Amino acid sequence: MGREGVQRAEIVATVPALGPVMFFDNCDGALLWDKSGTGSDYGVTKDASVVFMGDSSIKMVTRATTPSIGDSVRVQKDLYTTKSPRCTLDFVFRFEVVADCDTIMFGLVSDDSSITEAFSFVYDVHADEFQYYSASGVWTAIISSVGHLAPATWHRVSVEIDMTLKQIMYFTYNGVRSDKLELDGFESATGSVKKDYIFIQLIAKTDQEPVMYFDQVLLKEGGQ
Repeated sequence: MGREGVQRAEIVATVPALGPVMFFDNCDGALLWDKSGTGSDYGVTKDASVVFMGDSSIKMVTRATTPSIGDSVRVQKDLYTTKSPRCTLDFVFRFEVVADCDTIMFGLVSDDSSITEAFSFVYDVHADEFQYYSASGVWTAIISSVGHLAPATWHRVSVEIDMTLKQIMYFTYNGVRSDKLELDGFESATGSVKKDYIFIQLIAKTDQEPVMYFDQVLLKEGGQ
């Protein structure tokens, strides 16, 4: 049963959580995300035509003017700093054209103003694997041979993180859960502002304008 979140948000759908909700966006209300990207005419908008649940999702598209390989568009949601012992990030996404998309990145970053703990993940569309950014600063396969996620189809990812041990504990995609992982996140001494944040990012493979959507973003205390 859903629970009321600790941040202001319009919640009109069931929150799929068993633990206290730290953040939930069903993407039906106001746009809650900061946005950035290559150039100035990238797009981050609500979209009522492609929806997983409810009235709308959020559409991301890279710049329209002189699009180039490596263009990106990114959203970020700053949170109240919460040192929950364990938390789970869960959301659904879809991309439209395989050839145009390089990678879909997402993660949770915790900054205590002196140390940054980053738990970052990527789906490499063409290598067909999920990767995480390791403690040594290298993108490393976490699940290989995913089976080539289909375009124009919703996919769910869920990541369980132990904030005390600073480790990734479990990774789940489309209901397929990994074994216990215990993988260290990436730590750096570049923290400057005390905050936690979630991010989602799309990177272009070609000089076209790749499109992705996301919906039902949840960060909750506890495991999956």
